[in-house]
Amino acid sequence: MTKADERAVLEGCRYNHARGQIVVDFFAELLRHSKGKWAGKPFILEEWEREEIILPLFGWERPDGTRRFRIAYITMAKKNGKSTVAAGIALYMLCADGEPSAEVYSAAADRAQASIVFNEAANMVYKSPHLRKRLTPTRSQKTISNTDLSVDDSRYVAISADAYRQEGLNISGLIFDELHAQPDRRLWDTLRYGGVARDQPLQVAITTAGWDKASICFEQYDYAHKVLDGTIDDISFFPFIAEALPTDDWADEAVWHKANPNLGITVDLSQFRGDFEEARESTVKENAFRRYHLNQWTEQEVRFLPMDKWNECRHDFDETDLEGQTCWAGLDLASKTDLTALVLLFPQDGDTYKVLPYCWAPREGAEVRSRRERAPYLDWAKNGHICLTDGNVTDFEAVIHKICELGRRFDLEEVCIDPWNASDVSNRLGDEGLTVVEVQQGIASLNDPTKELLALVLDGRLHHNGHPGLTWCAGNATVRQDSSGNLKPDKGKSSEKIDLIVALICALKRAMVDPGASGLFAEGMQWA
Repeated sequence: MTKADERAVLEGCRYNHARGQIVVDFFAELLRHSKGKWAGKPFILEEWEREEIILPLFGWERPDGTRRFRIAYITMAKKNGKSTVAAGIALYMLCADGEPSAEVYSAAADRAQASIVFNEAANMVYKSPHLRKRLTPTRSQKTISNTDLSVDDSRYVAISADAYRQEGLNISGLIFDELHAQPDRRLWDTLRYGGVARDQPLQVAITTAGWDKASICFEQYDYAHKVLDGTIDDISFFPFIAEALPTDDWADEAVWHKANPNLGITVDLSQFRGDFEEARESTVKENAFRRYHLNQWTEQEVRFLPMDKWNECRHDFDETDLEGQTCWAGLDLASKTDLTALVLLFPQDGDTYKVLPYCWAPREGAEVRSRRERAPYLDWAKNGHICLTDGNVTDFEAVIHKICELGRRFDLEEVCIDPWNASDVSNRLGDEGLTVVEVQQGIASLNDPTKELLALVLDGRLHHNGHPGLTWCAGNATVRQDSSGNLKPDKGKSSEKIDLIVALICALKRAMVDPGASGLFAEGMQWA
């Protein structure tokens, strides 16, 4: 019994097992699974679902006989049945909670996400002979209502993300799916107070861990922990947290079970082990594994390329070996005083690529930047790895001249360029007969090539010749990860320069397109 439970008892609350058992029986007798090997079978709750969630959540009651809990925060790793249990809760609150004209809603960051729980509930209705007689799902409107609305106008609706603009919701039950993906707190706050006119409204947040510790989700997560440890004795708040602790050994399978109570049931153990082995090879995959599989809050920015794997990708070759071959060029222009990066990417047989990097910086201040950025620009210049142009800003004429020269030596399909500060250079290269394609720098645009670069390095399919500037940028690189697991290089958070890696990713984005389709984007020199 938690301190909050003890406080609840002092305030006259009591645990009524029979009341909780009614919900357990509703699942078993009226609900049917709709997917996989359980399709059509009665929804018999797992022991942990029954004992740790459903019985306490619905069994505790206040002195006036209403339900004790008003908000539930339930978090565990992915694929442990959160949405399925939530769908069952929604159906119970719709037709068996004793609430006249019940209004049950599911909400999420977007309507598609909110529809996940709704669709599962609709499928359960279709599978249940009893519920099919009483309830009518309308998928086009994302609504489940009583078949005879003249008798009972209760309804269950999946609402859109802009519901915070709506007024007049009289919420008796709410399922808030993947709270970590909420961009702000507006929808949460609006729906949080949408049940004030009800005697026993219940708001259930189900979620996996996120990364934004300034979010409404982390606020609720932190609050849930404080209720569990007794720092806060809020008797109306129900916390359930299944997670691996930061101090746990993530390689220990016993730790996996802490965050995955359905491991071996709905979560395949052999696949889980395979995912773990992949995660050990990559900090990016480790970050995703920890968040989605161990339910640990992670940082948005993570180290990108494992340098041991990067170093294994070194294959000495000469530029002359590649003359006449097809390639794509990625160009990342400096803000005049920093590093300008150009990378040529050559597809090879066996789904491999060879890389040729070039970079420029203004001569004046190179020594200062060497100290500031801890990169030996002057030594690189002596060895021909970087071109230092005269003056205190990079001479873009030298960059243009070099690209044109490379265009004559190689079969240069496209120059793929970050559009920021690039209009003059783009126009000049176009005037020289080169095809220039602008590559937008947003996460939607760069996610695929960023992930592909990681895969190429891990598989040993990216061959570089040990260029020190490229290797330095690879070691510096971090990536930003959004709530959906999309990635992009993050210049702002990388401790040092990553320009050559950014240029490489730009080239890879276009090289991933079927070479025969290279003319499809001629209309605007932009590809988002």
